[in-house]
Amino acid sequence: TASPARHASIMPSPFGGTGAGSDEGLRAWRLARREARLFALTVRELDDLSDDVLKDIGLVRGSIKATLRERGRG
Repeated sequence: TASPARHASIMPSPFGGTGAGSDEGLRAWRLARREARLFALTVRELDDLSDDVLKDIGLVRGSIKATLRERGRG
Protein backbone atom coordinates (compact mmCIF):
# COMPACT_ATOMS: atom_id res chain seq x y z
CA THR A 1 0.00 0.00 0.00
CA ALA A 2 1.05 3.59 -0.51
CA SER A 3 2.41 5.73 2.31
CA PRO A 4 -0.08 8.08 4.03
CA ALA A 5 1.95 11.11 2.91
CA ARG A 6 1.39 10.22 -0.73
CA HIS A 7 -2.40 10.12 -0.38
CA ALA A 8 -3.21 12.51 2.41
CA SER A 9 -6.77 13.17 1.23
CA ILE A 10 -9.64 11.19 2.70
CA MET A 11 -11.99 12.47 0.03
CA PRO A 12 -13.44 9.80 -2.25
CA SER A 13 -11.59 9.41 -5.51
CA PRO A 14 -13.58 9.82 -8.74
CA PHE A 15 -12.04 6.47 -9.72
CA GLY A 16 -13.41 4.57 -6.73
CA GLY A 17 -12.13 4.17 -3.22
CA THR A 18 -10.30 6.72 -1.12
CA GLY A 19 -6.64 7.53 -0.82
CA ALA A 20 -4.36 4.67 -1.82
CA GLY A 21 -7.26 2.57 -3.11
CA SER A 22 -7.86 5.08 -5.87
CA ASP A 23 -4.79 3.78 -7.74
CA GLU A 24 -6.61 0.51 -8.41
CA GLY A 25 -9.72 2.36 -9.53
CA LEU A 26 -7.67 4.52 -11.88
CA ARG A 27 -6.02 1.44 -13.39
CA ALA A 28 -9.43 -0.18 -13.90
CA TRP A 29 -10.79 3.01 -15.46
CA ARG A 30 -7.83 3.25 -17.85
CA LEU A 31 -8.19 -0.41 -18.81
CA ALA A 32 -11.91 0.08 -19.49
CA ARG A 33 -11.17 3.13 -21.68
CA ARG A 34 -8.51 1.19 -23.61
CA GLU A 35 -10.89 -1.70 -24.20
CA ALA A 36 -13.61 0.72 -25.33
CA ARG A 37 -11.24 2.32 -27.86
CA LEU A 38 -10.18 -1.08 -29.21
CA PHE A 39 -13.81 -2.19 -29.44
CA ALA A 40 -14.74 0.98 -31.35
CA LEU A 41 -11.83 0.41 -33.73
CA THR A 42 -12.95 -3.18 -34.32
CA VAL A 43 -16.51 -2.06 -35.01
CA ARG A 44 -15.29 0.47 -37.58
CA GLU A 45 -13.12 -2.17 -39.27
CA LEU A 46 -16.00 -4.67 -39.39
CA ASP A 47 -18.25 -1.98 -40.85
CA ASP A 48 -15.86 -1.70 -43.80
CA LEU A 49 -16.15 -5.42 -44.64
CA SER A 50 -18.57 -6.66 -47.25
CA ASP A 51 -21.58 -8.78 -46.31
CA ASP A 52 -19.99 -11.80 -48.01
CA VAL A 53 -16.84 -11.52 -45.90
CA LEU A 54 -18.90 -11.17 -42.72
CA LYS A 55 -20.92 -14.23 -43.71
CA ASP A 56 -17.70 -16.20 -44.24
CA ILE A 57 -16.42 -15.11 -40.82
CA GLY A 58 -19.68 -16.31 -39.27
CA LEU A 59 -19.43 -19.67 -41.01
CA VAL A 60 -15.86 -20.19 -39.83
CA ARG A 61 -16.81 -19.18 -36.28
CA GLY A 62 -19.73 -21.60 -36.33
CA SER A 63 -17.48 -24.38 -37.57
CA ILE A 64 -14.96 -23.73 -34.80
CA LYS A 65 -17.69 -23.72 -32.14
CA ALA A 66 -19.14 -26.98 -33.49
CA THR A 67 -15.70 -28.61 -33.39
CA LEU A 68 -15.15 -27.47 -29.81
CA ARG A 69 -18.56 -28.81 -28.79
CA GLU A 70 -17.72 -32.18 -30.33
CA ARG A 71 -14.49 -32.29 -28.33
CA GLY A 72 -16.29 -31.30 -25.14
CA ARG A 73 -14.64 -27.89 -24.80
CA GLY A 74 -17.51 -25.58 -25.65
